[in-house]
Parts: sequence; C-alpha cells; structure tokens
Amino acid sequence: MKNFETIKKAALMIVCTIFSPPLLYLISSLLTSLIMISEENSDCEKNHHIFLATNGVHLEIIIPSEYLLPEDKIELNIDYNHEFASFSWGEKEFYLNSPSWDDLTISTAINALFFSEASLMHVVRYKNQYSDWIKIPVCIDQYMTIKKSIFNSFDSDAEGNKILLPGKGYWVNDDFYEGRGNYSLFYTCNTWVNEIFKDAGLTSVLWTPYEFGLWNQYEQ
Repeated sequence: MKNFETIKKAALMIVCTIFSPPLLYLISSLLTSLIMISEENSDCEKNHHIFLATNGVHLEIIIPSEYLLPEDKIELNIDYNHEFASFSWGEKEFYLNSPSWDDLTISTAINALFFSEASLMHVVRYKNQYSDWIKIPVCIDQYMTIKKSIFNSFDSDAEGNKILLPGKGYWVNDDFYEGRGNYSLFYTCNTWVNEIFKDAGLTSVLWTPYEFGLWNQYEQ
C-alpha cells in the first residue's frame, strides 16, 4: 500500500510539473509560433512594399517615407534626408530603462511582463536601407491597413496629436511617443507586429510572443 501511495504521489508531481503554467506557456507559445497562417488571396497589384527588421529579439515594421503623408512626416520629424521610418511598440519602462540588452535587469523584465501599466511607440528614421531588412511586397489596401494599425497604436492628446516624450530617444534619429495598450506575457512587441500582419492579410503565425515566429516565415 505504501508503494502505491508513493507511486501515486510521484505521478501527481510529474503531472503538476508537466502542466505547470510556465511550462504550458513555453510549449504553447513555441507551438503557435510554428503554425503559419497563409496570406489571404488578393487581386490587388502589389506595387508597394514594407520591410521587416529584427535585432534578434524585437521586430519592427519599416515603411518608405515616400508613402507617408506630409503631415505624418512633420509630426514624426521625418525630413527629406530620411528614406525610411521604422515603427515598433513596447513596454514603457522596458524601453526607457533598457536602451541596450546589457541594461536589462530582472526587475525591469518582470515588471514589463506582469505589471505593465503603459506602452510606447518607437520611431526610428533611416537615411538608407539596411541589407538585413526583409522586403515584403504589399498592395495599397494591405499597406493602408498596416499604416492604420500602426498609427492607431499611438496615444493622442485632446487635440488628436501624438504625444512625444522629448529627449527620450536613444540616438539623434529616433523618438518615443506614448502608446496605447499594455505589454504582457500574452501581448508582446512581437505579438503586435504579427497581429498587424494578420489584420492586413499577410503571412503570419497563429500567435507568438517571440520574434522568430514571424521572422522565420519571411527569412526563407
């Protein structure tokens, strides 16, 4: 009888370990990152393009500045020297306190994943195209959906203007703006990009908190 109780307890411990929340999250997030959602059939001509870029952890969407309206360029400080503008979304304190991965602390990561209260939009202005960007052809309807999703992620003041955080950029060619929504384990910077692609009918994955889920679909 004792042996049976011992086996029963051991089996229960194994089940609890296998189905523990952290392990379930890891397994499910990896699996859903591998499930591709094919691009929707579209009859429109793909005479536009965007770019997908990554720093190995964090995805960003890059748009040629020629596609942006004059008022967009003024508000985002994009001048004639800037050929491209990248957009990414993320947790506010994570962005401001971790300009590089060497600056990331455990407390900042935990707060971002579990206690986030605000988000930011990061805009980087580029003069030239980088060789590691992935070019993605899109039609005008897909581009307009992507742009709308990106711009809807900016918070705005009472007059409808984007809210700039003066002097908070990492370099001279980037800025942070107040964002909408909260960062979490289930909605990360990479989830944001994947959802935008999904809404635009582009190839995406079922769900992913990681950058490689979507990146691998286009890197091939």
